Amino acid sequence: SVDVLGEPGRDNALLATVDSGQSQHQLLFDCGEGCLSKIPVSQIQAIEAVCFSHFHIDHVAGFDTFLRMNWDRPDAPVRIFGPPGAIKIVHHRLQGFTWNLVAGVPGEWIITELGDGKVRSSRFWTSEGFQTEHELEDTAATGAAVYCGDCFEIRAHTLNHGTPCLAYAVREDD
Repeated sequence: SVDVLGEPGRDNALLATVDSGQSQHQLLFDCGEGCLSKIPVSQIQAIEAVCFSHFHIDHVAGFDTFLRMNWDRPDAPVRIFGPPGAIKIVHHRLQGFTWNLVAGVPGEWIITELGDGKVRSSRFWTSEGFQTEHELEDTAATGAAVYCGDCFEIRAHTLNHGTPCLAYAVREDD
């Protein structure tokens, strides 16, 4: 199922639920201001991946709500996808807060940027106050899925919106 979050003509987002019959997966596409305000906290905490199309303010202004609900997620990494520059932009966003009381606190964030013919990912740990970028191995963008869940995959295609912009497709397994 797909739910458009936000008001017409205002910031918005898209919340997709992939339901295999055995499991449900929540995927958030963009995160405009106020878009998560009517979503229960438990549902925000269940979002498996956030996929940013681009970083204009109307697509990211609500990200702090997501961050507040997931900064210390204990059971699975927070996964963020976006166009080139996503790692730097999200890292700066994480650095916009003071994290002096996080020693030993769980939380892993994996930020992946897609474009320029490659897939680049970095990991950040809550327990480090999101200070250190741990680069993961780059891979060539081959048109393969950028993320695979246990019953679906996400693919991305680069468009031009005056800035690199990603269009995403979610494909459920047969």
